[in-house]
Amino acid sequence: MIDAIEVLPVVPTYATSASISPSVVSSGASAKIAVRVTSSVPTIAAAEVELYDPSGAVAFQQSWNAWTFQPGQAGGVKLVAGTGQVVTGNMVYGNGGPGIWWDIGSSNATAFNNRLHDNLGPQIHFEISDAASIHDNVVWNTLGTNTNIGIYISSSADAEVYNNAVYDPNGAVGIQAIDDNRSDKPSNSGTNINIHDNNIIQNIDGTDGLKWWDYGSGTISNPASKNRGTNNHFWYPAPESGAVRFEWGPSLFGVISAFAQTAGGAGSSYLSDTARDQLLTSLASLHEIGAPDRVIPRRRFVDESVEQ
Repeated sequence: MIDAIEVLPVVPTYATSASISPSVVSSGASAKIAVRVTSSVPTIAAAEVELYDPSGAVAFQQSWNAWTFQPGQAGGVKLVAGTGQVVTGNMVYGNGGPGIWWDIGSSNATAFNNRLHDNLGPQIHFEISDAASIHDNVVWNTLGTNTNIGIYISSSADAEVYNNAVYDPNGAVGIQAIDDNRSDKPSNSGTNINIHDNNIIQNIDGTDGLKWWDYGSGTISNPASKNRGTNNHFWYPAPESGAVRFEWGPSLFGVISAFAQTAGGAGSSYLSDTARDQLLTSLASLHEIGAPDRVIPRRRFVDESVEQ
């Protein structure tokens, strides 16, 4: 017989550190902010950074919290309802959510020359927003279970995704564009998305290298939407066997030559083993992803980490 149950809250303990270099920044110059929060309960780690101008007004504010914790959620970097924001030169890793995330009416966003890995969600996530340039980033080891995607254009428009390297040993989708069935998306959602000249390395067959999808509206694959994918290159560990590797609206493809006949897969080709090894070797020295034959293990989530 159970006589009584008492539920007690778990109060986490935190260790925090933050630094900015240089500490004094001239107009038009840039500075590096490094924040680390380690929590005894990893799914409820949180941090906030505020910078003030000489008058005492808040000039910059950024908060981080776990993907599964706060209503509205967050990840390594989350930017909302801003315009013209540029995120570059960062290493973003180990977060319980997306790495870099634009959301809720953002516009004219740019992400380039970033390194992202081991985040529990899309490494780069552009959601219900308009106009983005996402290029020359390296992402690897995506760890999500629901939105398990390297680079994700979600219910947004006017996005160009190019010259990125995506390496995934865990079965994540390489790059995905989706027009979801939601009321808060922009009116032009799912249109004018250009995904081109990316290298996508998949270590597990039967996972999508490039996925274009909607909820039956037909928007994504409608020629009037002007969505296109060109000259993207893929590597898989085995010859084609019929397992799905690409999607264009309602059509699924296990054969790259058929996918290349669609507007979303034009010019698609496979990387040779030699080209794949050369790519990983060149990235390894710059981005710490390991030697070509090394499969990056899943890392146990212990903190929320971002260097911006």
